[in-house]
Amino acid sequence: MILLVSLRNRCKHPRWHSRPSNYWNNFQHFCCRGMDGRNPTKKVFIQRDYSQGIAVKFSTEFPHELHGKVEETSYNETINHINELFRRAEALSWQVYCEGCIGCLTGYLSHYCCKTSYEKVWEQLEVAF
Repeated sequence: MILLVSLRNRCKHPRWHSRPSNYWNNFQHFCCRGMDGRNPTKKVFIQRDYSQGIAVKFSTEFPHELHGKVEETSYNETINHINELFRRAEALSWQVYCEGCIGCLTGYLSHYCCKTSYEKVWEQLEVAF
């Protein structure tokens, strides 16, 4: 699993956008927005941290692609929050044990009716981001 951070690129030709000519407008369309007319995005891959086993945990090392775009403290807080949510999702508890037992007894049909604790944490993650 790799976490993606998407950043919008800024145009390298800002003075050309003010020209009224169709040529320059078409040039702006292709050089700064891509062939489909949307602004291109630059993706930054946040690698998994396997130093403590195979649990879902992302590396807190600040990527050099984010310098000047995101503050390092806010990046660390965000990654730590994500890591904490995944730690809670994978923690063993009586609830996880009961979900497994009920799932086994019902042929895992209970998972279609009720959300598992892991799915609930995924929803928290989606709401947060």
